Amino acid sequence: MNTKMELYLKASLITLLIFSSSISIAYVIDENLIMIPQQTFEHTLTDEQNDVNFTYIDIIEYGSYLEDKDTLCVYLKVAGILNESIIYNLVIVGKTSDEFEGHIYHYMIRFIDGIFQEDQYNYPVTLKNQNQINLFFPLDRLIPNDCIIGIEASIRSPDANSEDDFTTNARNNPLKTSFLGIF
Repeated sequence: MNTKMELYLKASLITLLIFSSSISIAYVIDENLIMIPQQTFEHTLTDEQNDVNFTYIDIIEYGSYLEDKDTLCVYLKVAGILNESIIYNLVIVGKTSDEFEGHIYHYMIRFIDGIFQEDQYNYPVTLKNQNQINLFFPLDRLIPNDCIIGIEASIRSPDANSEDDFTTNARNNPLKTSFLGIF
């Protein structure tokens, strides 16, 4: 949509709302028709360092960014060096405009056949500086009309007597919207 058309639509809508309120007419607009969900690809979150005893389990940063127009990189960074016996979990939380709670895309990354890999869908995984795992998620795998609202990460030790580290729950994050997609 060109800039002149956007300005015209904004001005028309604002004029209509001002006019309807000035003559005391109750003007009701269905918010589902007006509020347009907005994708949020860029997330950088931190987790408290030293909240667990083992540095290979201690999450210090996790997040996501667009690698290219079709791929989201979701990453997890630990305080120490990644450990081959640990399961690293990355979660993308999505929501559509008609849902109250979000749903999850959960991926487990394990050390298999000498390399770290996502073992369910075989999405590409890379390592950075021996302490960061990057998972490359194809955006065409999102449910139609789904918007990303948050990222979660967790690390579970295979030893039942050891600690686990979990990040903040993003499942109840609000869906970001914009007014008619133009404000």
